[in-house]
Amino acid sequence: MGLLSSLFSGNVNLEKAAELLLSGAARMAKNAMNERVNSGNFGAQAKVNANSYSNEDVDDDVTSGFSWGENMPVDENQYNYNGTFMEYFEFVIKEEYPMYKLVVNHDEKQFLLYDGAKPVLVVEILSERNNTNWLRNKCKFEGTPYCRFYYDHQGWWNTREYVKHRTHLALDGKI
Repeated sequence: MGLLSSLFSGNVNLEKAAELLLSGAARMAKNAMNERVNSGNFGAQAKVNANSYSNEDVDDDVTSGFSWGENMPVDENQYNYNGTFMEYFEFVIKEEYPMYKLVVNHDEKQFLLYDGAKPVLVVEILSERNNTNWLRNKCKFEGTPYCRFYYDHQGWWNTREYVKHRTHLALDGKI
């Protein structure tokens, strides 16, 4: 109501209005996403983990850096890592970017990298079935670099090299 009364009285703070609209849209998108997650509408593929793949699934011909294909590459990736996909991404980001302070939000599947008190990158881990863009849009609005990875896209392995490369590109503002 405060926003509407401000608009009709002529006392418009556009920055505050945009912030209120964006936060409201983000809250609605996040609530819709939480409903889908809690109702289990992501299907069985979202439950894929490292135990789903055997040594026969490894393709010895795949060279370093490839993060897609029918067979799991020999490179370190989220499926041959001894832990959850969140632990894997945290491990890679911590090792590859030790110069930044890393804050992990496991509930939201987000990583925030800081240079001192300044956020320099937001990394979001999503299901391929998630089409929300609220965090991406918020980062764009705030001018904070953003990148995302999908943890359950069949045939997509998120190799260490791929995660490192995409994170580097995001930090440099190239994605």
